[in-house]
Amino acid sequence: MKKVLSILVSVVLLISANAININDISGNFELQKITYPESEYITIDNFFISKSDNKELSLQSEKNSNDNTILICDNNNEFLLVSGNESTYFSIIESDSFSITFENENGEIFRFVMNKYQNGFDYEEFYNSMKELKDSKLKAKLHEVVDNHTTYSYTDARKIMFGELDNNDGYAECVYTARLVKTMGIPDPGNMNCEHSWPQSKFGSVDSGTKKTDMMHIYPCDSRTNSRRGNNPFGEVFKEKWSDGGAKYGISKSGKTVFEPRDDKKGDIARGMLYFAVRYNMPIDKDQEEFFKKWNELDPVTEREFLRNSMVEDHQNNRNPFIDCPELINNITDF
Repeated sequence: MKKVLSILVSVVLLISANAININDISGNFELQKITYPESEYITIDNFFISKSDNKELSLQSEKNSNDNTILICDNNNEFLLVSGNESTYFSIIESDSFSITFENENGEIFRFVMNKYQNGFDYEEFYNSMKELKDSKLKAKLHEVVDNHTTYSYTDARKIMFGELDNNDGYAECVYTARLVKTMGIPDPGNMNCEHSWPQSKFGSVDSGTKKTDMMHIYPCDSRTNSRRGNNPFGEVFKEKWSDGGAKYGISKSGKTVFEPRDDKKGDIARGMLYFAVRYNMPIDKDQEEFFKKWNELDPVTEREFLRNSMVEDHQNNRNPFIDCPELINNITDF
């Protein structure tokens, strides 16, 4: 941390409406730093921030309890960090309702991200305030609340998924076929592996590492079933070529090759895909969107799916709003 606090910066400021103010932040915040060439954020530390007086904040590091950093607000656009005998001016380059981003003269970019769970963020109140919004305005507000989540390595994300999120009494269940594999960690990939409901080949070049480890859309999957799904779109099979445990692969009525999940996971897949579209600002084709909205109604949120959402929040510091409030899906006409 002290190495970071040694550089003078000067940058352009971009503040969104209803953005948090550096003078007013308090509670638990995650400090993230952008990495290159990946251009993705990694977590450096967590801080408890408290106000000392009108212009001074105290930052208590989670990793180093002896590191007591002081943040002094010069104005709404700049602040001074003091750690020991070292001090540095930072300029804010972007701010929204949950994060503040700042940069140094070497091009290093950092941001403070509110830990919504530890700060007691009221999701119910937030969702209620969203119910009158539609389409792009609603997507923008939902993006803001799911963005900037805590990221993990691919190994750690899979350990959490296989060992916690989708494990029941020592067994991981294939999301598509319900086949069980006994494991408390990452199993033999030839037996069961990690399904990305939004295929990796369709991630694009931006935030690919974050997308790969986002636990909102990854699930245990029988290896052969995973290969069968490939990167085919979801849909409803009219002419079946393969089936197992309720999952199907084949040709749709429109003549496309599609993959159809088992009935009691269609809603889970739909809500995970719609989350992904909003989180990463990626479009969903019209055919899939039609099925996702249909599946959201046919396979409502279960207690287990809601619990999984909360378990992911414990790790990632975000939630899937379409699990918490699935009726919001119908307020967006084009994902």
